[in-house]
Amino acid sequence: MPTRLSRWVSSPPAIWAALIYLVAALALFGGPLFEGGNACVCRGADATIPLWGFEWFPYAIAHGLNPFWTHVIYVPKGFNVAIATVMPGAALLLAPITFTAGPLAAYNVAVIASPALAAFFAFLLCRRLTGGRFWPALLGGWLFGFSDYVLGQMIEHLHMTVVFLVPAIVHIVLRAQAGELSRRRFIALMTLALVLQISFATELFASLTVFGAVAFGVAYLTVDQRTREQLRPLLGQIVCAYALAALITSPFLYYAVQPGGLPIVPSRSENFSAALMSFIVPPRLMEVGGSTFVHTTGAFSAGIVEGGTYLGLPLLAIVALAARGAWRRPGGRALLITGLITVVCSMGSYLQLVHHTHVPLPWWPASHSPLTGLMIPARFAMFTALAVAVLAAWWLARTRRQPLAWGLALLSVAFLWPAVQRGYWKYHKPLPALFTSSRYRNVIGSHDVALIVPVGPKGYSMLWQAETGLRFEMASGYLPPPESPNPYKHDRIYPTLADGTLVPHVERAAEKFLAASHVTVAVVDLAVAPARPWLRILERLGWRPQRVGGAIVLRPAGSAQAAAWRDRSPTPRRTQA
Repeated sequence: MPTRLSRWVSSPPAIWAALIYLVAALALFGGPLFEGGNACVCRGADATIPLWGFEWFPYAIAHGLNPFWTHVIYVPKGFNVAIATVMPGAALLLAPITFTAGPLAAYNVAVIASPALAAFFAFLLCRRLTGGRFWPALLGGWLFGFSDYVLGQMIEHLHMTVVFLVPAIVHIVLRAQAGELSRRRFIALMTLALVLQISFATELFASLTVFGAVAFGVAYLTVDQRTREQLRPLLGQIVCAYALAALITSPFLYYAVQPGGLPIVPSRSENFSAALMSFIVPPRLMEVGGSTFVHTTGAFSAGIVEGGTYLGLPLLAIVALAARGAWRRPGGRALLITGLITVVCSMGSYLQLVHHTHVPLPWWPASHSPLTGLMIPARFAMFTALAVAVLAAWWLARTRRQPLAWGLALLSVAFLWPAVQRGYWKYHKPLPALFTSSRYRNVIGSHDVALIVPVGPKGYSMLWQAETGLRFEMASGYLPPPESPNPYKHDRIYPTLADGTLVPHVERAAEKFLAASHVTVAVVDLAVAPARPWLRILERLGWRPQRVGGAIVLRPAGSAQAAAWRDRSPTPRRTQA
């Protein structure tokens, strides 16, 4: 009995790791999930893009619409949603939650599950590479799933937070290389993983492909002859899986890669690249030291969301201690070289210590290339985090200096502990009662075209429309990133639409825009500052305002709908017929 108990303590079932990670994610970030209402595990308008996608894809499929081109926003032009971060795969997987509790609840579930899933699949990979050692693998999973990269992307970019497929794919390849998977089963699993990754984030799929090829090449050059013979047939099987994944996702890829979608912007490498000091100096997200070095971290170009490269001194000490032993092993050598490559590439086109220098780096040619030029270098920190997590777990399982090792391990976790109380992962989105009840039906009909201002990243029109189940069209929205062809970007009224900046002859420009976009109703929430000028503009154009459900709804004077306005008692959205 004692032997069985000691064996269970040293190597518990994998399900315990999953539960530990899930409980930790809920304890750290789960507040908004239980509060409900307009509470979100996020900040910033970028979060409303996948949130809107959670509503759009089930809606499009249920109504027999093209899911990759929408006319419910940016009326009358419409928009190619495949170039946006709308996450069609996640939308379909979370459709039951979206239908029963709304897109904001589905978004919160996805964000909270992301670090737990990433940690668990990294745990499985680490457990394999440590010979089945549970506790070192548990540490490795935590260091990846709750890394600075994941914590930063959780704030605003769900599509870059769902990274569990990266360690899962590495695990699948290692199992196939060891002969544990048949050729058919490996291709099937690899195809499934690639299809899911494409449907979650095409940018992450592209960077996974690039650095996966680098890792495969480095491994082939550094391992022994016997391992090379095992790797050769895998290459053909991986290519086959890629071909099948491309075939399965071809309708989506057709729209995603159309010319004129996302332009190559080399400045991404300068504006969103890692500073050398960012690996050492704790960002504001960290509990330990996060508020101490604000002046230094504020100078890093990538910011707190994209600058997820921080490792901390204890974890860097583990890397230094593990490097010597790992270098003596072919697999460890490949891991170290690949990790170093991801570090260098994450620093972008030019070296940045704290501020930018003029010293070019190897990524400079890639920032001008068709595929890699679309990537944000700082996001390669995810691959670095995985390499470091695996290396730390491997060292912890093999070192004889256990007290020192576990002391450093616990310090590594402490140095990466998120500063939850600073509010980066909790925000109450502006959500007027007009859109959380049936009131909108009294003032916005299914044939209306609504202008909800402001348009773009300073507004929340995507959330408001999604909360109604997409039951009206909008001559506004926020799907494309700043570099993409926003349908209104070159319109003279765009500064007023986006941030309330008044342009010359603003009423004339607004009237022209309203007519061209077939706008029949406008919604202004005075709590959102850039929307306020529109109340005065529309009133001067003869539109009549009425306060309904915490917002101001305006229609042209004399319209039939304006005469029929009334303010009824609200009915919860998800219980209405």
